[in-house]
Amino acid sequence: MPSFQETLVKHQQHLQRQRDVVAYRMKKLAAKQVDVTKKTNALKEKIKKKYEDMKKVLDEDLRITLTQLDMEYQATECTIEDRMERCYHLSQELDQEIAQLSTQMEKEQTYDKVKAV
Repeated sequence: MPSFQETLVKHQQHLQRQRDVVAYRMKKLAAKQVDVTKKTNALKEKIKKKYEDMKKVLDEDLRITLTQLDMEYQATECTIEDRMERCYHLSQELDQEIAQLSTQMEKEQTYDKVKAV
């Protein structure tokens, strides 16, 4: 039968082995924690970079779209101004024709009155 001292030594050795196993597990968990932190940080950076790339593309797309809209606005404004100018000239020509017809009609009425007398 083992002596009390031997039992204590065996128990002490058993506890030391358990402590070593726990220390080893803690070391592995710490390494895993470092690995998870590295991977998480790398993923965050990748996401940030992708976001920045997408933002650059969207900013450029916005710039192009607004530029196109400005160009279309200017073209439309020019077209409207040209058409308004043409309408103004047409209106002047019509006024001139109306005035000529009125003058001609007055002459004819005067001629008809003179002829009737």
